[in-house]
Amino acid sequence: MESEVMVNDCIDYIEENVAEKLSLELFASNFYISKYHFHRIFLASMGDSIMSYIRRRRVIRASHEIMYSDKDITYIALNFGFNSLDVFSRAFKKLYGIPPNEYRKIKKCSKGNHTQKGEDYMNKLNINERIKCNSNEKRECLNTLGMILEASKKAHKKGLLALEEDTNAISNKFFKKGLELVLYGMEPLVIREVLENYIIVGDYTGKELLERVLMLEGILSIQQGDYPWVIREKLCSYFGEGFLEEINSHFKLAENMKKKMEEYIDSVKDKQPYSTKTTILDKELKKMPDRSIQRLLREIDILVLSIGMRGASGEVQIKIIKGLSRMSKSNLFELIDLKERVNLAQIVDAQNMISSIIKELRGRGEII
Repeated sequence: MESEVMVNDCIDYIEENVAEKLSLELFASNFYISKYHFHRIFLASMGDSIMSYIRRRRVIRASHEIMYSDKDITYIALNFGFNSLDVFSRAFKKLYGIPPNEYRKIKKCSKGNHTQKGEDYMNKLNINERIKCNSNEKRECLNTLGMILEASKKAHKKGLLALEEDTNAISNKFFKKGLELVLYGMEPLVIREVLENYIIVGDYTGKELLERVLMLEGILSIQQGDYPWVIREKLCSYFGEGFLEEINSHFKLAENMKKKMEEYIDSVKDKQPYSTKTTILDKELKKMPDRSIQRLLREIDILVLSIGMRGASGEVQIKIIKGLSRMSKSNLFELIDLKERVNLAQIVDAQNMISSIIKELRGRGEII
């Protein structure tokens, strides 16, 4: 078996069984090679040992639960294969720079802090006037936006530390410094202050200012774990509403979304529910009128939806996709592109959350 195929199969297995007991011995025996040989192949391909990679993926997957659920952090840690909260906290802090309980607090209050600091920043720079650019300059800045989005995708797929291998190749000193501060583990507000000071001292205007504002806000969003489409929407606002069509054309958003939707529908049309435990959405949605589905989908977080629908039949997945707004479809397929694996328990939890929303809306007479 070729090394690349072996490593890819290994990664797929890890994603599907990340919370299970995994070991170097297990993978080596599965591929009928020695532990030493398998370790050497994986390290050469991924730049990391197999157990270090597994630990990082567990932390990343756990971070999503910390952010999007109210489950006890100790429960989450044990559920993802950590022997104790202390072991999990050390691994989490190494990756994100802060303990998991602080991460949950920052996630819940970061929107307010981020906005307040952003307002101070706007006032200090008189940004409304100083950031003005002509259309050609804005087009050049779209390359900066693309670079930020690629970094975001990589961080989501492989973790923040995966960006470390890219920093030496980055020629832009400002972006490189920002990523280094994130990887060092500095808190978001400290990073904002440092990068703002660089901008203020540089007395930038026009294109140079727009590029640095995009990088600053993008770096902070990557650190916060925002999804790429969220970052894109945040940063596009700095181009002004008159530039929206240009942005959509540059990233080919409509074309890509249509193509992805067609490919996805074709891939799931004959799919059956993942298991007997994940038939909740099939029971609820198969006979639900389209208008009720559209109303329901407005109440469901797109991440919860993307997890829950994975366990449903192809028929129900297609009904869901067709009931989404164009923006929600785009966000959903960007989530799918990240290829973040989920386990059966997460799918069941998500479907139960959706089911509870259905019951609430039915109770209010808003859906049938």
